[in-house]
Amino acid sequence: MKHLLWIYFTVLCIPMMAQDHAAAPSMAKGQLVKVSDWNSRGVFVLESFFEDTKDDVVAQIGIEEFEALKMKCSSSAWPSGMDAGFELTEEQEAAFYEHLNTLEMYRIATYVHKFKGRVFEKTAVLRVPYEGNESWSEGVVWEGNVYFILNDAAVYLAE
Repeated sequence: MKHLLWIYFTVLCIPMMAQDHAAAPSMAKGQLVKVSDWNSRGVFVLESFFEDTKDDVVAQIGIEEFEALKMKCSSSAWPSGMDAGFELTEEQEAAFYEHLNTLEMYRIATYVHKFKGRVFEKTAVLRVPYEGNESWSEGVVWEGNVYFILNDAAVYLAE
């Protein structure tokens, strides 16, 4: 009888646990972080940006969140108020980046970026949920999450 139970557990339960584990990355909250250098932020990200690194990113966050990331990781998908534009003085830009650092944001993935055979720096993917950031800036609203892609060296753990 013990052997039958063991076989049952092995054949039926372990595959189900593996399936749950495979879905887990998209549910990961990530590390609460801040950014020391916002200038490394990817502003214009094209579909081909993830061509050579998709598997590395999907392994960490899951395919569902990866698809959302592709749609919401560049300035065209960010709500107005999250992109400084090009008309700021140095002081205004510094104040804008300081304000961005008041967002509750999470490092959910890191990977070495590759594109068309070239290898670049280690990159971080930050998730910025609307939930928890509702009062970040008056009039700035978004649905779900937005994402920032930056040089990982510019990202540090929040205290």
